[in-house]
Amino acid sequence: MDSNYLVVGSAPLNRHERAEGISPRPRSWSENGSLDGFPGLRILLIDDLEAVHLITSNLCHKKFKWTVISARTAQEGKTLALSEKYDVILLDFNLDKGNKGNEVARKIRDVKAEVLIFSYSNGSVEDETYKERKLWDGHLDKNHIPTALKKLKEELLLHTLH
Repeated sequence: MDSNYLVVGSAPLNRHERAEGISPRPRSWSENGSLDGFPGLRILLIDDLEAVHLITSNLCHKKFKWTVISARTAQEGKTLALSEKYDVILLDFNLDKGNKGNEVARKIRDVKAEVLIFSYSNGSVEDETYKERKLWDGHLDKNHIPTALKKLKEELLLHTLH
């Protein structure tokens, strides 16, 4: 299958195809209309600012039907990230009491290498290689949260297509 082909259902078969026992061909997301923002996505937000949690949670729920689980400290974030399954982790680079997001990301990657981790910060974050892959799957600027969440949706589509 082409690596740029996302399967999200099957195209209907006509009666001749059904009679010949042909399997339904996969449908791309563009044939399906859209992914509708990946409804049901589970996001872990690790950030020490309450306002960021409120705005991000409300927008994710109302606009995209995503579930946001909040962690307000580095320790709480690590515990939740390692104990439950999430589709995406949004991780503030400068956490409480001098904790750095890259330290938390490394600990999560040690156990859950497959989870998508995006830095969620007010400025640029240097990427780094950790265990033969990038530490961050992407970077989102939380200075304008609605734009950051639209970018996240685009990034998720790109990750899904690869």
